[in-house]
Amino acid sequence: MAGVPPDYFSATGQLWGNSIYRWDKLRETGYQWWIDRFRAVLTQVDIVRLDHFRGFQAYWEVPAGEKTAIKGRWIEGPGAELFQVVEAKLGKLPIIAENLGVITPEVEAIRKRFGYPGMSILQFAFGNDPQAPTFRPHNYPRELVAYTGTHDNDTTVGWWHSRAGTGSTRTAEEIEEEHEYTKRYLRTDGREINWVFIQTILSSVADTVLAPMQVWSPHRATEKTHIINHQGNERRQPARYYLPGRHQKNIPRTDCRTEALPASQETSSLS
Repeated sequence: MAGVPPDYFSATGQLWGNSIYRWDKLRETGYQWWIDRFRAVLTQVDIVRLDHFRGFQAYWEVPAGEKTAIKGRWIEGPGAELFQVVEAKLGKLPIIAENLGVITPEVEAIRKRFGYPGMSILQFAFGNDPQAPTFRPHNYPRELVAYTGTHDNDTTVGWWHSRAGTGSTRTAEEIEEEHEYTKRYLRTDGREINWVFIQTILSSVADTVLAPMQVWSPHRATEKTHIINHQGNERRQPARYYLPGRHQKNIPRTDCRTEALPASQETSSLS
């Protein structure tokens, strides 16, 4: 089964329950299924975010029947060959590469070879995540898509008020250190932390920034309806979110470039 190993975000990793791609069979067909999929999705959107981009270099395989993603192993993926074949048929692909998690030089080599911008998550910039230094705005390259958080995250306010022992691998001491560093780095007292995050990425050098709709919400983690996606739980309904009308009026108008996304997550993000 597919998934990702334990990390900063989850002590047991993510187990999605879906089967693994048969890359050997896909290669025999010249990756025609992927060519058709990219061709179809690009009739609906202008940009495609490839979730779990590192899986194209190597992916986490979990034996069927496991309840968590802990007992998995890394298996080599198709690598650059897939993108060579698809771009030979369709031309340059407008891709954002989700280069999060266990990212190796081999993964980054593929991304850079094809010129796909990577991602940065501000919510992970101030703790012990191995990628935290690159997630801090003063280290941003221009060719980057900066996010406050992702569809898997709690709201920014919920993250700010989270506690140890609630699914995170962080201890109480690590959370306190993370908060103190965040306040020093962003020069904030923590009030309206979601607006501080939004302002921070908008002020950065990143070519593109994105604040998921849930980040605009002032709600905390205890209000689970404001978490867009509960990762690794195949029994839940597909991700969906509606911002209550009383909060919509608080979203300011800006002159910043925005990204129009379709209603269906599947058409804007390929896994």
